[in-house]
Amino acid sequence: VCAGLPPVGHAVPYVTVDGRGGVLLAMRHLLGLGHRRIALIMLPSDLATSEPHYQGYSAALTTAGIAVDPTLILETGRAQIDGVTAMQELLDLPEPPTAVLACSDEVAFGAMHVLHTAGREVGRDVSLVGFDDVPMAAHTQPPLTTLHYPQRDLGLHLARLLIGRIEGHTRNQQSVTLEMNLIIRKSTGPVPGGDQG
Repeated sequence: VCAGLPPVGHAVPYVTVDGRGGVLLAMRHLLGLGHRRIALIMLPSDLATSEPHYQGYSAALTTAGIAVDPTLILETGRAQIDGVTAMQELLDLPEPPTAVLACSDEVAFGAMHVLHTAGREVGRDVSLVGFDDVPMAAHTQPPLTTLHYPQRDLGLHLARLLIGRIEGHTRNQQSVTLEMNLIIRKSTGPVPGGDQG
């Protein structure tokens, strides 16, 4: 039984989370607030979860009629220091983003620190969305808007499939895809200047 998509050529039961759909939710939220320069701080491209995140990001922009700007897409690790480095790079752009989607809450925490240090108010000057909904996300200043990763449900479904496999009534190709929820807190707000168009 696999957590995530199984390796190619292995037909085993698996449980996965719809990262593409989650990123679409976050992007629609930011686009609905009027943001057009939205950065993506994504995980390393060799991770299986990275490509669906990029797909959701680019699909949302394309649907909104916005060209994907490669300068707004950064690949980094999962740690806070990675968020610090990525956010500094984004702020150094001639035209920095008005919103940032970080594919890890830890990365978002690092980005938030850089924004505070630079005198930018998170949620007013720059909107920030995380990914995972770790407990600390509700207690940052401001509380972080983030995509809730259904870890408990993932574990329950994996256990059920594994027990079914042991007992002989789980099919090899059986799979479960779980949805993500967007938890809207105070780190996102309308694009500065109030231009919703």
